[in-house]
Amino acid sequence: MQAAGDPNVFDALGYSLSQGMTFGLGDELAAGLRTGFGTLGNYGQALDQERANLKAVQDKYPWLSFGGELAAAALRR
Repeated sequence: MQAAGDPNVFDALGYSLSQGMTFGLGDELAAGLRTGFGTLGNYGQALDQERANLKAVQDKYPWLSFGGELAAAALRR
């Protein structure tokens, strides 16, 4: 995905769908997978980066982010 400063529509869809499908744990899971849950890298730094990316996406595409999370949550049912 893109850096926190310049998310695009596909980033917004990816982050919002992952958040919706994982009960809001998408950022924690992404950071964990990137760092082997702390064994292969710094989980805290990766989590901070994922959260910054998520915030950038939500700020730039608020309705798409909300709709993506809502749609993904509905698909879980």
